[in-house]
Amino acid sequence: GVATQDPELRKKFTGQPEHLINYLFMVAEDVREIMASLGCRQFTELIGRTDLLRPSARLKDHWKTADLDFTDLLKPAWTLQSVTTGKDSSMFCCMPQDHELAHVLDRQLILKAAPALESGSKVVAKDIPIKNVDRSVGGILSFEVTRRYGSAGLPDGTVHFKFKGYSGQSFANFLAPGMIFELEGDA
Repeated sequence: GVATQDPELRKKFTGQPEHLINYLFMVAEDVREIMASLGCRQFTELIGRTDLLRPSARLKDHWKTADLDFTDLLKPAWTLQSVTTGKDSSMFCCMPQDHELAHVLDRQLILKAAPALESGSKVVAKDIPIKNVDRSVGGILSFEVTRRYGSAGLPDGTVHFKFKGYSGQSFANFLAPGMIFELEGDA
């Protein structure tokens, strides 16, 4: 995160990466032991198992938490109306979803930005139609930029796209350096 990217904050971390790796291995071992004591071999066996949870008795000792009632929160998930679609309904995702990423606006933007991606040439495109169903426009293109050029991205203004229409959620929210997105319309 931020602490590992900022050189000043990084100086404050005196540990070694191996220390974190060892810690995570110990956490994993503890989790395996707890799961085994519950009779579970996989995380999917824990999903929806509120019967394995108990409110801490210490909650009754404090005036702020003494009257909290967790009954509805700890109700077994399979008893809830919203998930009762059949006896064998799953409590977790077991089918892949098609988010239709092959058809998002960014795929067209990658084609338009090809000269910039391949050789760093400046690219300007105007009047690119955009609709409010186009979400996170620029995110996949930014991935391509950082995959090829790293976190430094492209030189300022290498890719300059002007959109017309109504942008959706997170328009240009994740742009890599070197890209300018303008919108004529509503956001």
